[in-house]
Amino acid sequence: MVLPTSPACRLAPSGERASRWPRLAPLPWLKANCGRRPNGLTATDQASASATLTDSAKRKRVVILVSKQEHCLYDLLARWQSKELDIDIPCIISNHETLRGFVEWRGIPFHHVPVTPDNKVQAYARISELCTEAQADVMVVAAYGLILPQWVLDMPAKGCLNIHASLLPRWRGAAPIHRAIEAGDAETGVTIMQMDAGLDTGDMLLVEKTPIAPTDTTAVLHDRLADLGGRMIVEALELAACGGLQPIKQPQDGVTYAHKIEKAEARIDWTQPATVIGQRIRAFDPFPGAVAELDGELLKLWRYEIDSVSRNSGAGCGTILSSDATGISIACGKGVLRLTELQRAGGKRLPVADFLRGFDIKPGMVFS
Repeated sequence: MVLPTSPACRLAPSGERASRWPRLAPLPWLKANCGRRPNGLTATDQASASATLTDSAKRKRVVILVSKQEHCLYDLLARWQSKELDIDIPCIISNHETLRGFVEWRGIPFHHVPVTPDNKVQAYARISELCTEAQADVMVVAAYGLILPQWVLDMPAKGCLNIHASLLPRWRGAAPIHRAIEAGDAETGVTIMQMDAGLDTGDMLLVEKTPIAPTDTTAVLHDRLADLGGRMIVEALELAACGGLQPIKQPQDGVTYAHKIEKAEARIDWTQPATVIGQRIRAFDPFPGAVAELDGELLKLWRYEIDSVSRNSGAGCGTILSSDATGISIACGKGVLRLTELQRAGGKRLPVADFLRGFDIKPGMVFS
């Protein structure tokens, strides 16, 4: 999931990486119009819903389940600490130790429950036990990365809410941000959903869109969506508290799956159009990094431009047409791509002008 776009600095405990906290956007409409949300599911959508997330006069007890991505946690904990979010957080559970200092510094119990193929039953039983001990009303699942069994999802009284970085039902699965950029989607967004035992098949609670810019990488878009997701889960909890949150079923049409990114996918196929290659470069930044071989050496490709001036002139795919401080222009299946930032194995990402000082690249050489 996002580094905040307009962060405000907070002190970090000794030994903890300095944190960047998102600026708290006010949510005045929640208090003025509880049950109505201007930028999510419409009133018509909500009227068609079959059930509501019930409200209660008492403060909700919210257990948070995370992995090692902290960004969605920023907005949630910032609003909680400022008393804007009127909930209790009895504990945070993670399958990694990464966030222990971040969480415990804020006085919240942190439970590390590692999950492996060999201990899933025991691990999920422990998560269920912790939810029971915490008397959880709701569990918020943020970038956890594992499918929870139904008996765990049923433990909190009001179920489990998930922050998913796509406009469901498009891009269900593990890598929705990568796949949206790779496919050339014009927009994506965040869906807050009620979890079920399927792969991102639960009912939708809130949806918000954001455009994908032509220069967005997975890293940049991840940070923007995490910021958005953190704000939206706060809104969802506020709406749930006053009875204004109603789920609707996901559409049957438009279902796509964002399969996990494999390193083998990172190899560039120069027979593809320049625009498609560019989308893959951005989709694989920062992981696994697009790669291509030149003169027997694997290089990582990080930044590029579509070269609208150079012409292929019949050169084979992958052939270098020009190479100078402005970029390395390469013939593609359709069009020309100009690389502007590259990296050698064991080296740093470098602008092309600096890269060429240590790697002699001439027209006529061929990427493979």
